[in-house]
Amino acid sequence: MKSRTGLCAVALFALTTPVFADAVDDCDRLTASPNDINRKAPGVDFDRIDGKAAEAVCRAALITSPKEPRLMFQLARALDRQDKVEEAKAEYLVAGEAGYGPAFHAYGKLYELGIGSDPDYAKAAEFYQRAVDSGMPYANGDLAYLHQEGLGVTKDPAAAVPLYRKASEAGDAWSMVQLGILYEHGNGVPADAVEAARWYRAAADKGDAWGQKDLATLYETGQGVAKDVGEAFRLLKLSAAQENGAALRELARLYRDGVATAKDHVQAEKTLRKAIEVGDDETKWEARNELAWLFALDGVRLNEAASLADDARAKAPPEHADYPAVLDTVAWVAHLRSDDAKALENMLAATKLAPDYAPYRDRLGDIYAALGRKEDAKAEWKRALSLPPPDSLRNPEWNADAIRKKLADAGPNI
Repeated sequence: MKSRTGLCAVALFALTTPVFADAVDDCDRLTASPNDINRKAPGVDFDRIDGKAAEAVCRAALITSPKEPRLMFQLARALDRQDKVEEAKAEYLVAGEAGYGPAFHAYGKLYELGIGSDPDYAKAAEFYQRAVDSGMPYANGDLAYLHQEGLGVTKDPAAAVPLYRKASEAGDAWSMVQLGILYEHGNGVPADAVEAARWYRAAADKGDAWGQKDLATLYETGQGVAKDVGEAFRLLKLSAAQENGAALRELARLYRDGVATAKDHVQAEKTLRKAIEVGDDETKWEARNELAWLFALDGVRLNEAASLADDARAKAPPEHADYPAVLDTVAWVAHLRSDDAKALENMLAATKLAPDYAPYRDRLGDIYAALGRKEDAKAEWKRALSLPPPDSLRNPEWNADAIRKKLADAGPNI
């Protein structure tokens, strides 16, 4: 006759076995990594993991499958999401030592990002390589980035190219975009816009927001593909729908200028405010600058425009390629607010950084005119006309005839 304790144990096992089986499914459903080629469920982006719920089901799943490295890895992701870094590291390492490449990949990422400690790029490179050796081809992309930037390894963009290619051929959209960037800019390989477009398209076809955005830029400029602003607009909308801040910023410009769509400054403002909300630090100041310029174009809300422009100037790195544009916005908004001393200071700084950009010379002439400096104004307008005209898509307000009229109207006295 079985003991009372034995009967209870049998009953408990019968009742709980299905629950534990469900826990395995739930652990997969809540924490499977999109980059894990061995996953048993659709991938969940790290930021969308419900860490507390996922930890509970993954711990329950490991009761019935205590040696399953996939579940260990997914428990580690749940812990990582909750900033339980040391516990996550321990689980990642155990899963990796059990031969689960994605765990070594995630472990290396903690070292690269300095989660729980200072960054250790050499350690990151070591574990990315171990991930590759354990059957995790996507880790080639992260290893490539370290080679590209010289982090923990010798800087060698050329060495990054085959690594990005391996990850791309395995289906990693992020690596496809990075490979496209190298080809677009000729970094580690000869510049090849056609090849850049091919890799951006491969990423875009997988629904990657950056692939969509970067391919849109090529369509707008006609690099590597036939120029097609309508296709650029379509791709930017797809990327913006995924809250890609850079795409939102560029899409707003098309709405502002009426490129491939009806001119719509209300939609442009809405789109720029979204870019400020969701973008990274660079996108935020760029979008603030664009919003200030939008208000300046319409001559409205100039106090807010001044605040936006000043904030963009404070946040923009002086070495950034768009810094002259920020100075230009600060200057023009100040001019519209009749603060021409501030306008002159900033426009002179913009023209010093970009001396051959015709629109800056035109606006500098207007500021000189407002200050009563007739000859300086005429000299700047003449110089503006002597320089190459700007890209009409990005400068639809450029009007050489209007500058000629200002010169004609100036006469001997302004």
